[in-house]
Amino acid sequence: MTVDPVLVDPAIEGERLDAAADLIADLLTADEQPTGLLVVADGSTGLTPKAPGGLIEGAEVVQAAVDAAIAAGDLAAIAALDVAECARVRIDGRAPLQIAAQVWRRSTPRAPVVESLWRGAPLGVGGHAAWWVPAR
Repeated sequence: MTVDPVLVDPAIEGERLDAAADLIADLLTADEQPTGLLVVADGSTGLTPKAPGGLIEGAEVVQAAVDAAIAAGDLAAIAALDVAECARVRIDGRAPLQIAAQVWRRSTPRAPVVESLWRGAPLGVGGHAAWWVPAR
């Protein structure tokens, strides 16, 4: 088994984001062996007063929308995440999530079947662990 990490600039958007999604999709399809994509995408770091940057007004609402999109496998909602709003509430994982959604769309026409394993905000930092698998 090999792991090929790809670091994504949290501010990437537009054509650069599309190019990154193309690159990652190409990496995943280059090998004949079954492959997977692990996405580590930071949630808001402003969900409580004790969060790294303190409480950010409205961060909970934006984080809840991100969590709902992940839990539903809602690729359109993930693609529609607002760059400025995610930056304002310090969600650095917006770009990796949007790349993952694009890669998914390129690999299968169906929405993923999702199992949310955990979501929360320890120390005021949003997190969500979920499996996305192709529908059978």
